[in-house]
Amino acid sequence: MGGISNTDKNITLDDFIKKSVERYKNRKMVVNLEVNGDLIPFNRPSEYDLLRYIDDTARAIEWDSNGKYTGQDSSKMFESSRDFVYATCKFMQDKELQKAFEVTEPTDVVVKICGVEGTLELAAKIKEAFDGDRLATEVDNIIKN
Repeated sequence: MGGISNTDKNITLDDFIKKSVERYKNRKMVVNLEVNGDLIPFNRPSEYDLLRYIDDTARAIEWDSNGKYTGQDSSKMFESSRDFVYATCKFMQDKELQKAFEVTEPTDVVVKICGVEGTLELAAKIKEAFDGDRLATEVDNIIKN
């Protein structure tokens, strides 16, 4: 899904620049996702936040020496998800909300609102919502060609 595919079409550098800039400008910047029955806006994660979430969740999965799945470190998975949700949601970064929930750590507001399972699910939905841009672009290109 990384945007690289085999094709017989050669394009010019100018075409490449134009298409790349257009694709970049047309990225989805905000998605509204349901949280406890309400639609809440989530901002496109930075590349750093997205990569950190992917890496941390991958590290939380445990394998044996034969490559067989043996389980996961749920606390690592949760921490990664909580931080990712917090980084993408301006609502949860609001100081008054944090004060209302009397949280010590700002990211703890996520679990107060979503719960543990909800936090895990929401992080996955955020990643999918923004990764969906890439998939939609690839499908459009397949249809056009």
